[in-house]
Amino acid sequence: MKETVIRLHNEAVSWENGSPIGGGSFGAVLFGGTKNEKIYLNEESVWSESPMAPPDPEFRSKIQRLRDMYLAGEKYIDDEAERLLGENMQCVRSYESAGVLEIGLPDFGEVKHYKRELDLERAVFSSAAQYACGIVQEEAFSSYPYEITAVQYAFPAAGQVKLAFVREFTDSTEYNGGVLEAVCHTQYGNHRFAVGVKPLSDGAISFADGRLVVENAKKLTLFIAIATEYNYGDGFL
Repeated sequence: MKETVIRLHNEAVSWENGSPIGGGSFGAVLFGGTKNEKIYLNEESVWSESPMAPPDPEFRSKIQRLRDMYLAGEKYIDDEAERLLGENMQCVRSYESAGVLEIGLPDFGEVKHYKRELDLERAVFSSAAQYACGIVQEEAFSSYPYEITAVQYAFPAAGQVKLAFVREFTDSTEYNGGVLEAVCHTQYGNHRFAVGVKPLSDGAISFADGRLVVENAKKLTLFIAIATEYNYGDGFL
């Protein structure tokens, strides 16, 4: 039987080293941080669309000119390409991140042992950090049917957790009805979307200065959803 679990022994230091989970059209990348966790969020319709100029009617002939130069071994093809295409080169805008959840975790001292796993068959992320007082466990997965990402923490002792949503072009961040709701727009095209985070905990939850604070928590679960104007129209809020 093939091994379907990626096992690592360090928390991620950058997005490229993170552990991705997803439900097809949405997902997240987790760092598995021990003191501070970062969760990068994504949704397929959050993208930098903007109006584009009409295609250059001479584009085909310009490309043929460059091909002929290449096949003939001519020099200065780079300069000619810049002259012919520099101002008229069309590029498709890329997708944008839906934002980052930055989570400050309780400080239980020195980490004695650490592991981070991504189960490819079950599509589940997990990490475990061993301290003198016990183990901090983190587990996450994305549910395709419910279109949510769930992140769960278990702590060996009650502690404080701070959570903030971070993204450029955020229009508002509020806490209503037990849900942290951030309304954003894209850099290009001004597409609007909302990120909702619903915390459930045995601790006391409060909201101040744009961030959630959970006091005396031994358990914490975050339910994360993303709704875009592209998918839901004005009802995305």
